[in-house]
Amino acid sequence: MSTKCRLSVVADNAHVVDGLTKTFAKAERPLEVLIECDTGAKRCGVQSAEEALVLGRLIHNASGLSLGGLMTYPPMGDQGSCK
Repeated sequence: MSTKCRLSVVADNAHVVDGLTKTFAKAERPLEVLIECDTGAKRCGVQSAEEALVLGRLIHNASGLSLGGLMTYPPMGDQGSCK
């Protein structure tokens, strides 16, 4: 089967990962999951490195999922600044 698109999703809690696991456990290819991190935008996402580590381990050990990395949005007002 040829790949027509690459799909990635984000998760910021175990409940989301559990739902994805139930859906993709028997998929032909694993679903790439990024951990959403809150870096000050106050949108959503894990709040600490420890939470990201726990969630990353959960994704890594889940059937049908693969850990794709981290995803974040920069806080508004800090556009263009690197600190």
